Amino acid sequence: MTTYTPEQLRRIDALVAEKVMEWIRPPKEKKYDGAWTIIFNDDGKITHLEQNGLKIKCEEYYDEWYWKNPEGKYRDYTPEWSENIIHAWMVVEKMRKYAKSPVDHNGILIMLDDSGWYCEFPAPRWEEATCLTAPLAICLAALKAVGVNVEKELE
Repeated sequence: MTTYTPEQLRRIDALVAEKVMEWIRPPKEKKYDGAWTIIFNDDGKITHLEQNGLKIKCEEYYDEWYWKNPEGKYRDYTPEWSENIIHAWMVVEKMRKYAKSPVDHNGILIMLDDSGWYCEFPAPRWEEATCLTAPLAICLAALKAVGVNVEKELE
């Protein structure tokens, strides 16, 4: 099994937000509460805040992704889909949209076996992943199922 660095896990979380959960990044510049302007770099990370000519450089703890979810609400962080089972289960629920039968989840399978946590999603294309943790297995299987080549994205 592949071991991922914290930076790679954050990238996986961002891929899940965008490709599976269908969140979008807002434009590089966005008015916030009518007072602050948030300035983003090309990767969607906050570089600084501006207000009336005052610039505030964002520290590392403030350097997060901003997202707009399908309901139109902005979020100022990326959930840790790959590490938190509560967040990962939201991915499972989102993947149910491909299920033909909501009762049996149309073959969605998550289980622990001798090799680790195993997850498979049968649609939109059948994919699986085995990892040391259930949240990571869910994320990797979901990303593969929607056509993301995770290893290539992490290069």
